[in-house]
Amino acid sequence: MGIEGVRERVRKILRFPVSDENELFTKEIMEHLLHKWVEVVSSYPYQVRSEGDLAIHWYETNLEDREDAEDLEWDAHNLEGWIKRARKVFLKHVHPVVHMHIVSPSEREKHWPREDLTDEQVRVRSLSLDSLFLPAISPTHMVQTMWLLVGRHFEDGLQKKHKPYYVGFGRVIGASRGELVEWVCFDVDFRVPHFHAYPVTSDEVVLASSDRLSDWGVEFGKLVAEKPSQQP
Repeated sequence: MGIEGVRERVRKILRFPVSDENELFTKEIMEHLLHKWVEVVSSYPYQVRSEGDLAIHWYETNLEDREDAEDLEWDAHNLEGWIKRARKVFLKHVHPVVHMHIVSPSEREKHWPREDLTDEQVRVRSLSLDSLFLPAISPTHMVQTMWLLVGRHFEDGLQKKHKPYYVGFGRVIGASRGELVEWVCFDVDFRVPHFHAYPVTSDEVVLASSDRLSDWGVEFGKLVAEKPSQQP
């Protein structure tokens, strides 16, 4: 194998275990994941150089300067052995976060009304039924908001917690107990991992577990509005 082929092999070995192609991953989540990867790698012998940087970063930075294919092939062999183990440890740690998903709306139909209802009809129905989102609200809104929550409560994910989080959307999002409301409860179970969401009144909000989109510098209008397939 020529030197470029060996370099490509090393690039694949050094590749970050979690793809950043998931467009819903926020910058904050990726930073948390990278920090966790550095933590895992640093726990392996000889991976922190005397200068304080990681050996894998040294390989990435100096890869193009390596000209001896046989020598680099030997390094690749050594790298591959422990990095495979490190990847397994890392992916086990972050599984509750990177595999978080919404419970299919088809399983939670009680919170998602027909699209032909008016907001007033939804409000009236919430008097005798479970809380309901407005017809214009999409499950995608909830998925994107969930990823914002994950970025802010990343450690809860690593600890596999099951708890509710409350988010104020700064606009009417649904109806509960006959009121038009802007708050949503995200019932998040990192053990599975999945979540479902439903509108709540301000009286139901637990302030210690609450956030507002405006506090995050996020406008509701910037969240994707398309309604995805409601198939599991």
